[in-house]
Amino acid sequence: MFGRPAFSKLGRAGFSRLAEACAALECLKSDAYYMRFTIETEREQDGRWIAEVIGLPGVMKYGETRADAIGKAEALALRVLAERIEAGEGPLESIEIRFAAA
Repeated sequence: MFGRPAFSKLGRAGFSRLAEACAALECLKSDAYYMRFTIETEREQDGRWIAEVIGLPGVMKYGETRADAIGKAEALALRVLAERIEAGEGPLESIEIRFAAA
């Protein structure tokens, strides 16, 4: 029926466990470490594309197409971040990384 929520079948103990799980998920969500990088692209006079990840010095790659350059720059950025984490310079918590082409 439309009037009763699906979780009403859980009972009081089941609902309590569900609430605890949701609270734990909220805790994980708030402890997450977010990184957002912008990728700037430019076409060179020789026709190649260059993509640079802003916020990570030296992370830039050339490609035959814009998409190729962006893909290579993203891959290099992930390698740099992985090396930083392995060296103890990065977060110990879960992370979410996003790239946005400018």
